[in-house]
Amino acid sequence: MIARSWGFKSPLAHPVSYSPTGRRLRRRRTIIVSVTALSLVAVAFGVTRAATERAVTRSYLDVVFDVVAEEAIMAQGFTEMIATIETFSRARMVQTMDDLEAFGVAGFDRLLEAEAPESLVAADLYLRIAISSWRAGLSEVKSGLVLLSANPVDEVGLAGLQRGFIDLRVGDRAYRGFLSEVADLDTSLHGEPLPSLSF
Repeated sequence: MIARSWGFKSPLAHPVSYSPTGRRLRRRRTIIVSVTALSLVAVAFGVTRAATERAVTRSYLDVVFDVVAEEAIMAQGFTEMIATIETFSRARMVQTMDDLEAFGVAGFDRLLEAEAPESLVAADLYLRIAISSWRAGLSEVKSGLVLLSANPVDEVGLAGLQRGFIDLRVGDRAYRGFLSEVADLDTSLHGEPLPSLSF
């Protein structure tokens, strides 16, 4: 192998300019490259975050639609029972109220475990208040009706019935708050709007 000296100047060397104009150009290029890279990272982060938010929202709304559908069935059953209460025996009334209380418990538990997206935290709070109030109201109404069916002038039964209807009204108002929070939300993927239910 032959060894030769390469020489002082490399033919591959990059020209380096130490003039103020050259430094400014290098600084500008560095700034442009940095800003472009940061912009791309920010856009990628935004797109990823938006996709995650959409997935969380879709998953949450799936649970909400199931729970609200069950609550609507309960509200209809309760309304029908109250409208025809004279035709109910005491045993049938107690059984109907027990069925209403038991119905939808699993759905409500799913709602409590569901993660609400940031944009729907207030709506989720309204819905939880509504369902909790409805359940408390149904329990109070059942206790009041049982006592009143044994003694129509029972003060404790009447007070329990009144408390129950107040709780049901609180639930109805909280549900209206929930509906106003999700009014601008596109629910077309679920095929129908959320029902406006009332106890």
